[in-house]
Amino acid sequence: MIPPTALQQAGDLVAAGGLVLYPTDTLYGMGGDATSAAVSARVLALKGLETPRPFPILVPSLAVARAATAAEARPALDVLARFAWPGALTVIVSLTPDAAQHLAPAAPTGTAGFRLPAHPAARYLAARARGFLIGTSANPAGGPPPAEATGLDSSLVEASDAWVAAAPPCGGRASTVLDLTASPVVLRAGDQATADLLRLLQNPGGMRP
Repeated sequence: MIPPTALQQAGDLVAAGGLVLYPTDTLYGMGGDATSAAVSARVLALKGLETPRPFPILVPSLAVARAATAAEARPALDVLARFAWPGALTVIVSLTPDAAQHLAPAAPTGTAGFRLPAHPAARYLAARARGFLIGTSANPAGGPPPAEATGLDSSLVEASDAWVAAAPPCGGRASTVLDLTASPVVLRAGDQATADLLRLLQNPGGMRP
């Protein structure tokens, strides 16, 4: 359990443009408001990355992701969400023009990888981040992504504005990443069975959660 006051304090920091380390249902995450150029720049620097790149974005609800997703991708997103959200599935979609401009700091390519996490703390922080929370793993580039607070890199802990400890540990495995921007393709196999996801898109009525 996470003390409510600790989570609220982290949420206040996120709402004010801060950067926090937090638990999810997969691994510990690092981030803040995905619409903030300053937050995105801090995440890049802390991870040791020199060039801007898209970050995964956690959302508090399917409705938030749908509103930002280009109309042609919404039916597939809806199908996948019914099957796998909240959970360990990141879905890459094309953004609406307004969302592409709004999310440019964390999603500079006009596409975004959205995930609705199963962990309530991550969803709460996403809501406090105006609906879009940078959800990259809390480790320097090339380092091991931690599933427990005790595994957090000390340099990240010192450089962040807050970190949220949680028990039990996170799930320990990264999310599955499915790209819908062209023909559906699995970019990373994770907790969600990739063959099931692809079959689901081919036959939306043939599988149930």
